[in-house]
Amino acid sequence: MIIPQISWKRKIGEPLQSPGVVKVIGSEGGLPNFDDGIWQGMPLGGFGAGTFSQTYRGDFSRWHLEIGKHIYKTIFPCQFGVYEDGKAFILNDYKPNDGSLSSWNFLKQNGTYHALYPRAYFEYPDLNLIQEQFSPIIPNNYQETSYPVAIFKWHISNPQNKERNISILWSWESIFGSKENIFYQENAFCGLVFDNLSINEKNYKCGQMGIFVQTEDVEVSYLNAFPGSGNGKDVWDEFSRDGTLTKTGGDPFHLKDLKDSPGAICAKIKLKPFENKPITFVLAWDFPILESGFGTKWYKRYTKFFGRDGRNVAKVARKAFNEHERWLNEIKKWQEVFLKSEKPDWFKILLINELYFLADGGTIWTLGKVLEEQKQAVIKQEEHFGTLECFDYPFYETLDVRFYGSFPLLKLWPELEKVVMRDYFKIIDLEIKEKIFFNHPLDKSTAERKLKGAMPHDLGAPYEDPFVMVNSYNHVNINLWKDLNSKFVLMVYRDFCLTGKEDIGFLKDAWHPVVEAIKYLKQFDRDNDCLIENDNIPDQTYDNWTMYGPSTYCNGLWLASLKAAIEIAKVLNKDHSLFKAWFEMGKMNLETKLWYGDYYLYDTKNPHRENIMADQLCGQWYADLLGLGDIFQRDRVNKTLQKIFDFNVNKIGTGNIGAINGINPDGTLLPESKIWKLNTQSNEIWSGVTLALASHMNIRGLKNEALQTAHGIYSVVYEKKGYWFRTPEAWDVNGNFRASMYQRPGSIWAFTF
Repeated sequence: MIIPQISWKRKIGEPLQSPGVVKVIGSEGGLPNFDDGIWQGMPLGGFGAGTFSQTYRGDFSRWHLEIGKHIYKTIFPCQFGVYEDGKAFILNDYKPNDGSLSSWNFLKQNGTYHALYPRAYFEYPDLNLIQEQFSPIIPNNYQETSYPVAIFKWHISNPQNKERNISILWSWESIFGSKENIFYQENAFCGLVFDNLSINEKNYKCGQMGIFVQTEDVEVSYLNAFPGSGNGKDVWDEFSRDGTLTKTGGDPFHLKDLKDSPGAICAKIKLKPFENKPITFVLAWDFPILESGFGTKWYKRYTKFFGRDGRNVAKVARKAFNEHERWLNEIKKWQEVFLKSEKPDWFKILLINELYFLADGGTIWTLGKVLEEQKQAVIKQEEHFGTLECFDYPFYETLDVRFYGSFPLLKLWPELEKVVMRDYFKIIDLEIKEKIFFNHPLDKSTAERKLKGAMPHDLGAPYEDPFVMVNSYNHVNINLWKDLNSKFVLMVYRDFCLTGKEDIGFLKDAWHPVVEAIKYLKQFDRDNDCLIENDNIPDQTYDNWTMYGPSTYCNGLWLASLKAAIEIAKVLNKDHSLFKAWFEMGKMNLETKLWYGDYYLYDTKNPHRENIMADQLCGQWYADLLGLGDIFQRDRVNKTLQKIFDFNVNKIGTGNIGAINGINPDGTLLPESKIWKLNTQSNEIWSGVTLALASHMNIRGLKNEALQTAHGIYSVVYEKKGYWFRTPEAWDVNGNFRASMYQRPGSIWAFTF
């Protein structure tokens, strides 16, 4: 069976009646928010290679090939078309409105789009065609998962008792332009290379992109270049006449006067009565250099296997033609493991499709720095990996967010997870004395960018110098945050514990950072009750929602981190008596000061301290995952989870949009912030927090509550509001969103441990 039985599916080009829209406009909430609408599709491309996607309407519109930058624009010359029985048409009706390509016949098709990352399908029953697309995203594979390649395999069937002749057209324009378009041919495949290499320049736009097609059993024709802004007659007059293009082979055909122009290839195939045949197309690209805002250049991971000169697009394509069937079988094999679970189909779809972010989240995977020494580019081996928090908040591996969102990396590519954590090991003692002005209305202050002992918020940003200059976030003074250090310690133990408890070297390297992180955080226990005190500023992941005095959220994490540090110390035979004493006193005082009958108070000093916080047991969630025992009193945990389900989930809408972050004990919403009216985080549903909460309910035996809570996320993303392949951080009670394409929803993968 070509198309998986379980997948997200939608009619091709079908609009949504009431799609969600961005709720944060302009500078509200600190930064503008991207809102590209519902026309999205599954991304293609390997980790750190850059990605792009074809929308479920059929056009190519989302481009993340420039690492760390989001571009949403339809490049209209990028199209698939069909010729059969004297009829020629493009496989969607979304055409330019400026008169370009006016000769082309854009025609909406009946059919269904299916997606189960990293493979997607356009099923055209009227045409007896299926387009299958995928990239080699394979767990525990640290080579092919990095490849800059996408396979488009057309499955063609002939249900009639007569010969069928059909042509598939593929036209393309490189987003980085081309100096010339070159016809390339080998025995097994041929195609067009869009070459923009420069002798005197090495940057992220220099390299090659190519579209290729198999040569076996098909007649291939091509057109090197045509004016993309013209009417397209150069292509269409030929293609619509007999299903071929002008050129059919021979010497390379250069049209240098059409610089930066698109080109096209065409494959014509004959099928006998009742015969089925595939045609395999490949898109490959080779832009080997990753360049950050301050000019540090890195080689991308895939260059380890193909070379670093930007001339290797044919090598990538050759590998794809030779290996794509094996890749597809391996993808089906790993997906089947999760598709066989007892969970409902919608859960499996949400689980697997949320992996899109690992490739599509502005992902960096470096091989080493590009150094210019004696005019020779050389590599200093230095591996880094990172995804952005999101493109609106473009920070790499934001620590408080990856605490929730890094479970898929840990589950499927654990060595990459440890690459990220080792980057954090290195910077616990780092000081960056640069003075930063933090411009939050509640914390207008100037402070050093990074203090020794304070875990950073992030590993940098694409507009600065990721992995070189950390803490690009400047919304609030990050040195005062109360959840980063504890989350770091918990992730250290998590990455050891959930990968078999065998990597003792990882723990040894982590021990000094763990101790320093805990010692730094203890300074915020100002009355020696072994509880951390929040400072009535946004000093944790809810960075527009203040906590004041000891908070349940931060102290649950603090106590869980002490338990994790104790377990690490036991493995390493280190003294842990001080941590144990702090834990025991803190646990007693937490119950005394924060228990409120059937849930825990938000904090001790806030005017709205009685609000019910969905994420209040976050520290216990990690403790349960890692076998750390009771952080909160055992018989109170399920009572609290039930309270959260009854109020934060069931009292919001129909009980099927996720868990609202905060709610009053009388069931009313908290007042809107006077400062950030559209970004009142207490009144938002956070998709990643909701899925983490559902995971915790599941661990604690509240199975039905867990599924209902998680289904709210599926319902909003895939059924109600059209957030497929751009799952937001947050939405309000109306389903309107903030911060799409977000890392935190990866927390759904905690269900798999």
